Amino acid sequence: MGTDKALLEVGGVALARRAHDALRAAGAERVIAVGGDADGLGALGLTVVVDRAPGAGPLGGVVTGMAETTAGAVVVLACDQPGVTPALVKRLVELLDESGAGAVVPVVGGVRQVLCTALDRSVAEGLALAFADGERSLTRALLAVDVVELAGVEATVVADLDEPDDLRRYAQGPSPHHPPPR
Repeated sequence: MGTDKALLEVGGVALARRAHDALRAAGAERVIAVGGDADGLGALGLTVVVDRAPGAGPLGGVVTGMAETTAGAVVVLACDQPGVTPALVKRLVELLDESGAGAVVPVVGGVRQVLCTALDRSVAEGLALAFADGERSLTRALLAVDVVELAGVEATVVADLDEPDDLRRYAQGPSPHHPPPR
């Protein structure tokens, strides 16, 4: 996008704030933003922690985030998924608790949406070891984890906004002429 997506606004609300609010509304006791523009995110009222491996991909951010909490369940949510609802976050955590799995991941069109995932504390060490061994992909790191896939999630709920056109389409809402972002 050419700018920090976390600070871009949809409907007058920054994407990072939308993610924060969805997590809090789902019952999260503590929400942290890993990396990014600490001043800008702080101005939104978010708690920011320094990414221990900036630029090293999502897995580094997840490892940093998991090291910052002792919570039994950790929800990973990318800031560029403004359609994620508190109901989805609650369902991910409930299914994690019910299943005893290491992770619960929504699946849309056969693709795991790993940047909207509930992780059990028990996987923190394994993810950190994978990262230390050079892995940078959260998708690949989760191959070594017992994952429950959550089907039936609408594509628009977990759609990510990667391009300026995605942001415009999302702001306009779905229509026959403006399909939802991918």
